[in-house]
Amino acid sequence: MSSTFHKIDYDIILNRLNETRDWLSNIKLKTDESRFSDILEHVHLICDHHAKNKVQDLVDNFDNEILWYALLESRAFLDIHQAFKELKSHQIPRAKLVEILKGPFLSRDEDPAAQNIHSRNTLFELQIGAKFNNAGIEVIGFDDIDFILDEQQFNAQCKRIHSLKRIEENVQKAYEQIQSRLKNNEKQKAIICISIDKLTEKDGKILRVKRAKDITPEMVRITSDFIETNRKYWQNFVDIRLIATLVYFQAAAIVEDLNLLTRCHLMEMDTIAIPENLQSREYALILSMVDKLQNTTD
Repeated sequence: MSSTFHKIDYDIILNRLNETRDWLSNIKLKTDESRFSDILEHVHLICDHHAKNKVQDLVDNFDNEILWYALLESRAFLDIHQAFKELKSHQIPRAKLVEILKGPFLSRDEDPAAQNIHSRNTLFELQIGAKFNNAGIEVIGFDDIDFILDEQQFNAQCKRIHSLKRIEENVQKAYEQIQSRLKNNEKQKAIICISIDKLTEKDGKILRVKRAKDITPEMVRITSDFIETNRKYWQNFVDIRLIATLVYFQAAAIVEDLNLLTRCHLMEMDTIAIPENLQSREYALILSMVDKLQNTTD
């Protein structure tokens, strides 16, 4: 549906990260010794190597998982800043912003048993809400994400899936949460949003391509393979208020012919039922959502 890649200007990224830090400070959230401060430190490192045309040396000799998270989570924080910086104080999802500054910087330090995965899961929720908002879709709440599209109210339940063994469990939990959230509102609609970074063996690894134009086909292949293999877990849900699953995949990539380290993402929408079985209104809503999201910039 929506795949984006562009040549990053790291000076601009650094400026915008500093603006994000200032915004968080202005709303009384400390970023020192947080995930955000780790991101800022390592984006500085990437920027320095780009300026010296030594990106390949950095990728070859530095911890790729650190580069991966610095690149991709800087994007998440910038999305969030862009989306919510104009909100009034009482509208800001303060508790969730506090949460996303916590937790380990690297995925390898996450442990569900230690209950330290919630911060990055929350970051995914807020980034999806931010992407919707930045696409012109009105976000009205944060449980996980409530939004209005073409005068229709939606709830999105977001799941960042940690292992192949837990795909069905997470999708089923999202379905149950939607039913609970919508139990007193028969007119509301819903979608499930799934992050698949940790399932593709790209989490913490750099995607290598010869040319920039090779990025999108590889992203599409990975996402399409996931949907084809796992749509069985959401295709049989009977609650007609749930109309689609959005699959989100992001990666860091090095483009060899440009000596460029960059980030890319893809969003793919899978309808819960085949189009012929959807009411025309529901299918029109899906098409509208796709149209808005694919016209956003990274």
